[in-house]
Parts: sequence; C-alpha cells; structure tokens
Amino acid sequence: MTELKAHPAVLAFPPMADKGFISLVQSVREEGLRESIEVHEGVILSGWSRYRACMIAGVKPSCRSWRGNGESPALYAIRCSLSNRPGLSKEDRAIIGSDLYGPVCAELRKGCKFIASHDDRGERAKVRLSRALGVGETLLQLACYLRSRHPESLELVKSGKSTLWAEHRRVCESNALQQPQPPQPQLSGRRGHSCTQQQERLVLLLSSMGKIAEDLEKLDLSEAVSLMPDNNLRFWKLESRKAYRSLLAASTRMSGLLRSRKENLNANVK
Repeated sequence: MTELKAHPAVLAFPPMADKGFISLVQSVREEGLRESIEVHEGVILSGWSRYRACMIAGVKPSCRSWRGNGESPALYAIRCSLSNRPGLSKEDRAIIGSDLYGPVCAELRKGCKFIASHDDRGERAKVRLSRALGVGETLLQLACYLRSRHPESLELVKSGKSTLWAEHRRVCESNALQQPQPPQPQLSGRRGHSCTQQQERLVLLLSSMGKIAEDLEKLDLSEAVSLMPDNNLRFWKLESRKAYRSLLAASTRMSGLLRSRKENLNANVK
C-alpha cells in the first residue's frame, strides 16, 4: 500500500495529545477503523491521526475520495482539524493562519482564475482563511505581519510570554523611536505639519487604537449585550477594528510617501 501524506493545512495544527493518541491506537487495534479517511490527490484532508494509528496498530486504513464540489481543500482541512481542537485560542488560530496564508493563496490562484490581480487573490484568501479559522481579519493580518517582519516577536507569542497586540504595539513604538537621522530638509504636509511629525503622530495613534481594540476583544459580549439591548458594545468593537485597519493602511501609505520624497530630494541634490 502506498504511504499517504498529510495536507500542509493538517500539519500546521498541533498533533493529538499522547494520552488520547495511545487510546486511539488501542481502539483501532481492537475494533478496527470506524470512520474512513478522506483523501484528495494523494494527501489526507481529514483523519491524519486515525491514519497514523492504523499504521502503528497494523490495520489497513479505509479511505474515500473527497468530493469538495469546488471548495478549497486547504479550507476544508482547516475546518476538520479545528473541529477536533476546540481548546485553541484566537491567537493560536491566527498564528496557524499565518502559516497557511501562502498555501491558501496558491490554491486560490489555481482555482479562481477570474480574480484578476495578485492583491485581490490575497484579500480573498485573507477573508476566507479568517472565516475558516473563526478569527478576525485584523488579528490574522497582525500574525502575518509579525511572521514576515518580526519572527522573534511571534516566537514570544507562541511561548505565551506576550500577545499579538502587545508585540505589535512594541514594534510600532520601537519604529517611532529609532536612532536619530541626520538633519534633512523638512517635507511639508497638510495643515502645516512636516511629514515626519505626521508619521510620528500616526504611529502613536495606531498604538493607542491597538490597545483599545485589544481591550474590547477581551470583553464578554454575552453579558454585555444582555445589559445593552441596542448592542452598543458590539458596535464599538466593530468600529474599533475598522478604524485600526484604516490607520494601519494609512501608516503604510505614509511610509511609502516619505521614501519616495526622500529619494526625489537625494536625486535633486546629486
């Protein structure tokens, strides 16, 4: 029998606990495999732990082909793996999502040819991945940002020493307090402020909005909604996320504007 491999989305999740896996091996050895393993193009989407248990117990696993009806195999594997691990926190799921962002984009690039640009594919992958994992798009974006730019911060979050929001605030503050640059001509912006001053104010505002969004995330909506029939708390929670995403995009545009203006100044000086 050909040995099967697991889908990358399955391997991104933590493996089954040793105690539960030993019980599964014993059950498969005594009673056989009760539920078939779902396979797609030679990789396992659902039932990786059952397959490993069959290999150890010496039982031939029963497999069936997956019929996705146009669904993404990666997203299906995520939902199946997530249903067996209800104890994962939102930050744990966001970190897993940052690992799987590339494979999901690749699948959408193959299966969704009507999506024209690379940015549209990335945005679509972000939305579908956040829904499959049950986390907000902002939290998933933070995890992807830390993984690509500050992997050491993501390791602190994995070890439980920090949180995604706390590490992002720390990164924003450290970027605002970098080593002093040599004097350069002031680049005038709107309302008479220099672009450097505008960027510093934007970074501080971004850090404050991140703290507000983190505090609102920790609130228990089940109790708050019963006290507020008009769902005011839910409204402010959603609005804080929208404002944070807008400020994050504005910060990126501001950094690009500063780089282009500085390059133009240096070209003129030469």
